[in-house]
Amino acid sequence: MIFTRNLNLSIVIHRLIFAGLIILIPLGSAGQYGGKKNMYTGYTAINEGLEKSRSILGQSIDKIYYDLTLKYQTEGDVFLSKFNLGMNIRDTTQKLITYINELKVLLIAKCEDLKRYEIEAQDTIISLKYLKNYDDCITPSEIIYGTLNSKPKAGPFSAVELVQKLNHFQQTVDSVFVDNTTTNSLDNHLGYTTRHQWKSGGFKNKPLAAVITLLSKLQLDIKLQEVYIINHLINATE
Repeated sequence: MIFTRNLNLSIVIHRLIFAGLIILIPLGSAGQYGGKKNMYTGYTAINEGLEKSRSILGQSIDKIYYDLTLKYQTEGDVFLSKFNLGMNIRDTTQKLITYINELKVLLIAKCEDLKRYEIEAQDTIISLKYLKNYDDCITPSEIIYGTLNSKPKAGPFSAVELVQKLNHFQQTVDSVFVDNTTTNSLDNHLGYTTRHQWKSGGFKNKPLAAVITLLSKLQLDIKLQEVYIINHLINATE
């Protein structure tokens, strides 16, 4: 069946994410008993796995967009609206992935007192290796949420702005189903980001290593959502 391999890859990656994040629970507890270095090593390994999984998934996505273009070339204007939706999904996804990478760079730069150009940016692997302040819980919260609990920080790279961008991405995804009744069957990899608890404190009071790892998971979930939507566009019938 077309795209079975890509879909199976997505399922495997998602299961690996779930299994990996479960490991974070005992690692977090270990930090309370002087095992901060072990916690850091665990987050580093999981973050690298998430980043590499996103890289592998990205390679399969190139093939999916080739198939999307091929279908447009074959079917012509009948498929034009879906093709345009697919291109919009691609552009919106890439901008969001890059934005989150820039947030990672900012967090590491501030916590490690480094220049932005000293940290690898754009859509590449941002490693947790060699960090000195991996357990900094204060700086990331101040950058993302601000210092006043009564008034959440707004503006560039704040939680407020991140949520706005995620909402925009979700609206773009929803536009695929405007004239379709299958919305309820949507495989939503980003449903957790709509919960108030996540929006108000998903990264609050967590060490730098944990925040970067959670952002990597968010990026991979966005790519998984992209794969699902583009496959849906290709396989959907009029």
